[in-house]
Amino acid sequence: MGRMFSKLPVSKRFFVIISGFLFLISLILLKISHSIYTQMLEVRLDPSQQSFYQADNLKLKTDSINSTAYRIILFGDSRIQMWDEIPHIDGLEFINRGIGGQTTGQARLRVENDILAINADAVVLQLGINDLKAIAFSPAKRDRIIKTVQNNLQNIIETLLAHDIDVYLMTVIPASSPRGGWIFLWSDEIDTSVAIVNNWIKTIDNDGVYILDPTKKLTNGLKTNKEFSLDTLHLNETGYGILNNMLKDTFK
Repeated sequence: MGRMFSKLPVSKRFFVIISGFLFLISLILLKISHSIYTQMLEVRLDPSQQSFYQADNLKLKTDSINSTAYRIILFGDSRIQMWDEIPHIDGLEFINRGIGGQTTGQARLRVENDILAINADAVVLQLGINDLKAIAFSPAKRDRIIKTVQNNLQNIIETLLAHDIDVYLMTVIPASSPRGGWIFLWSDEIDTSVAIVNNWIKTIDNDGVYILDPTKKLTNGLKTNKEFSLDTLHLNETGYGILNNMLKDTFK
C-alpha cells in the first residue's frame, strides 16, 4: 500500500491526503451531531429531566426523616455530575444533583424536585457553561445569552433564599483549550462571556449567598489549565481535588 502511494504523482498524493483529512473531520462532526441530536430528543421527552433523580429523591425523602446531618446539594450540569469523589466532613451530607448538558433554564425547573423536596440545608451551584457555549453558533445573541444566564441564576438564588437555604454559588469554571471536535466548534467569545458572567457573580452581595471562586487555582487567564482538565469542558481528578479542598475550607 505504501509503495503504491509513493508511486502516485504528487498532485494525486496531495488529493488523497486532503480527502482523508476531510473524511476524518466529517466523522468527528458526525459523532458530535449524533450526540447533539440524541440530547435534543431526550430534552423533548423530558425538557428539564425531572425524572433523572426521581427514584433517588423518593428514597431521600424517607431517609431524611431520621437524618440529623446538614444536607448540602451539589446542583448543576456535568461539572457537578462528574464530581463523584466528594470528601467526608463530619455532620455534613453531600448529595449530587448534577445533570450533564443542562442549561441554567433547565436546572431552574429542577429546583423544586431536586432541592426543595429533599430538604436541602444548603446548595452548591455550578451552572452556565452550556448556555454560554451556544455563543459559538449564535454570536449575535451573545448579550441575550449572558443575560439569560444571569436571570436564571438570580431566579434560582431567590427561590432558595425564600426557603431559608444557604447558597454557595461557584463562578463558572472556564473551558480548557479546545480539543477534538471542539477545535472546529469553539469561539473565543465563549471564554470572554464566561469572564463577564463571573465578574457579575462576584458582585452578588445577598445575605445567605456565598461566592466560591475555584478559577483562582484552576485557570491561567481565561482558560482552565490543561493539568486540571479531562477535556475541553470537564475537570480531571486533580481538578476535582481542588474543588474538594474548596469544600473542606468552606464547610470546615
